[in-house]
Amino acid sequence: MSNKLSSKFSSSLVFLSIILLATSAFADRKSSLAGNILIEDSDDVFFFPQTALKHRNLVNFDLAVSTGAQTTPNDESGSINVGENTMRGSGLLLFGEEGFAFGISTHRQDTFGSAPQGFLGVGDLQLYNATSLGAWGINGPSNPTPGGIVDPNMISQGAGAAGAAFLQPLQMADVILAFGLGEQNSLGLRLSVGQANASGRLLGANDSDITNSWNTTAINLSAGFSHKSDIQFDLGLELGLAFFSNSFTTTAQTPDYNDSASLAPSLSLYGRTMIPLRDSVKLGALAIVHLNSSSMTDETGVEPGTNTDPLDFSTTSFNLFIETGAGPVYELPDSTVISAYATLGFGVSSFAFESDDIDVSSTTLVLPGFRLALEHTIVEWLTFRSGLSSRYNFNFQTKNFDDIGTPNEQTSGSSYEFLWSAGVGLNFGNFTFDGTFQAPFLTDGPSFLGGKDNGVFGLVAVGYKF
Repeated sequence: MSNKLSSKFSSSLVFLSIILLATSAFADRKSSLAGNILIEDSDDVFFFPQTALKHRNLVNFDLAVSTGAQTTPNDESGSINVGENTMRGSGLLLFGEEGFAFGISTHRQDTFGSAPQGFLGVGDLQLYNATSLGAWGINGPSNPTPGGIVDPNMISQGAGAAGAAFLQPLQMADVILAFGLGEQNSLGLRLSVGQANASGRLLGANDSDITNSWNTTAINLSAGFSHKSDIQFDLGLELGLAFFSNSFTTTAQTPDYNDSASLAPSLSLYGRTMIPLRDSVKLGALAIVHLNSSSMTDETGVEPGTNTDPLDFSTTSFNLFIETGAGPVYELPDSTVISAYATLGFGVSSFAFESDDIDVSSTTLVLPGFRLALEHTIVEWLTFRSGLSSRYNFNFQTKNFDDIGTPNEQTSGSSYEFLWSAGVGLNFGNFTFDGTFQAPFLTDGPSFLGGKDNGVFGLVAVGYKF
């Protein structure tokens, strides 16, 4: 099979994997802190559902104005561009009592899952504005190396092509349960479901009849356990499943095709702990292990009246990564919280294109990563927040061909990722307003100062505690 087809179907497999691993929903505090996981807030209920007990009797809205123009860590401007599309956001309702909490959430987004990027990502900026860090390129480690290799960050956009038209689930709905187990322990469960389907029929000339249909179903189940004493820890386990189909049938001379794929399973085990060192200082530590496998099969039919065998080929992949980190958390008497931690990571992935007899294996090292966040209450009702995330990645890839006439390839490269964010929180009684600034507004100011027409917030969240 041609390299063009190989690229098309490898991109499609990446497209599928993004559905399983991207994050679910966040309150906006995490975005202002660049996703620092050692500072707790209501975001945590999406990957530690047992924390709903702590945040019960809360209604919260993420008001995201746009998917935005993609701003990557390699974009030296560091800007966060957003438009005026109100089709992104989320709503969360938690209620209950001391030993039991129940929650529901709905969010308009194109992806699901929470642990891999929710636990390691950068909050709402990643979910709504595509400013994700790329150390773990969803279908395996990122590969910023040249030379025609499989790039897990490349996503197929060919909606009309075979193998490239799988739908993403358009809306996710969550149910969250949390139970108290005595005074120090709690248990939580979260079920998330997303589904999308579409079909179309075209009656063309010469009695041709064309039918297209797509279907996607995504299911995510999380469970968590927490212990609160002198040493505190939160544990989580997440299982994700996704199933896809895509068919094209016609009475014309164009061959039919049927594509199917699955991501089963996507499994994550993760946790964090806080160990007191002395007054106002704790040692925070975190770790995550994630693996997933995926497969896709394409069956292209034959033109009517011919004896050609149908074209049938498949791709499979397996991905594993581990990341861990530790650092101090300062909770100072003047209502200031400072969290800093370093991380190390290791990831491997393998891809098999069975029809082309091509095997690709990749390895990535994160050495090192670093997170820093500051939250300071200026006055009782006003809080300033800022955070940054950086990672240095080393990437290695081997591409093997069964065809002895095609030379094997080995490539390597390194990349540096950096992202900063800042925001404010307003607190009036039980009502909260949190906003993450657009970077140009913070650095250039409004138009009458910097001469540029900058928006104020890239994203806001409002909440009420009842």
